[in-house]
Amino acid sequence: MKTKGKIALFLGDSITEGYGASNIANCWASLVAEEGEFDIAVNYGVGGTHMAEQSKEDDQRWHESFCKRIELMREGADLILVAGGTNDYGHGDAPLGRLGDDTPDTFYGAVAYIIASLTKKYPTARIAFLTPTHREEEEKYINEIGIRNCGTLCDYVNAIIEVCAKYGVPVLDAYRLSGICPDIPENKKAFTIDGLHPNDAGYRRMADIILSFIRNVL
Repeated sequence: MKTKGKIALFLGDSITEGYGASNIANCWASLVAEEGEFDIAVNYGVGGTHMAEQSKEDDQRWHESFCKRIELMREGADLILVAGGTNDYGHGDAPLGRLGDDTPDTFYGAVAYIIASLTKKYPTARIAFLTPTHREEEEKYINEIGIRNCGTLCDYVNAIIEVCAKYGVPVLDAYRLSGICPDIPENKKAFTIDGLHPNDAGYRRMADIILSFIRNVL
């Protein structure tokens, strides 16, 4: 995809928002916007948010699921990149669900709902997903809010890939391709601030693979 002069929208969580970067200009969304020479690039990343609708929330900001925020996004876009899922695993209470779900109440259903909603709003835009990168403790039995996890982080990654395959939506599998793996202490120190959120080097690495994906795959 040729990016110069185009309009890009990035829908995500804190890793899209840029948490952990020394400056917002160093997060992957800002780097991709600048180096891709997009005419307009809008970052709709909101820290702590989930792809699926949740029933138990403590922070009002976290009620803004990806599904709900689509209606608040600007009209007109050439590219929409959706990056999320780690919060659904880490502190979500929505069931994982199964392929065929199409409502926001399960994770599988939320992915399908997001695809359908974005396609309706931006029928000619290129829509793509970015899977979560590895994180520490990605196979926990009980998540951060005391809910029994529906699966490992890898199960959420695979759900994104399965649903996107059903609808012909391209996926950049950052889980398998980013080279970020905080379970290795040296890797954690080099690319993250806390075993989850990237530092400047981690965001640089993410931006590089995202730019390559946009230019060579989309």
